Amino acid sequence: MTDRPYSAANRKDIRAAEKVQIQIATINREVIAGLMSVANGRHWVYSQLADAFVFADPFSPDPPTLAYNTGLRSAGIRLFNDLILYAPDNFTTMLKEAHERAIILDRVRNTVDRVDPADEPGFDFPAEFGSDIDGEAQRTQ
Repeated sequence: MTDRPYSAANRKDIRAAEKVQIQIATINREVIAGLMSVANGRHWVYSQLADAFVFADPFSPDPPTLAYNTGLRSAGIRLFNDLILYAPDNFTTMLKEAHERAIILDRVRNTVDRVDPADEPGFDFPAEFGSDIDGEAQRTQ
């Protein structure tokens, strides 16, 4: 490391800065490729993008919250740009996997939230059922 300051007019300084940028780009490419090469990595990346409002509007009526959300989104967009640059095929795979997880989660929620038809107003039990004194259905023999 030299004691002299960086000079954009000095060709050696420019070349040194270019070398550093190439090293940073190589590291970024390798990290993105590694993350996106496995399903768990793609899941993690998708979660980071979703938490950073890349797929949603960061708006909040509260100005400090809006500023915070916008900062998160800025970081998310930087990650998004690296993904598109270094792993475009795995990016589409990640989106497909996220969509499949959303469908499965929706099915699970619909199954868990399903209401028993007997609890619905106006539901009539089949004729083979009678009712007890409290109005509850009982199977007749």
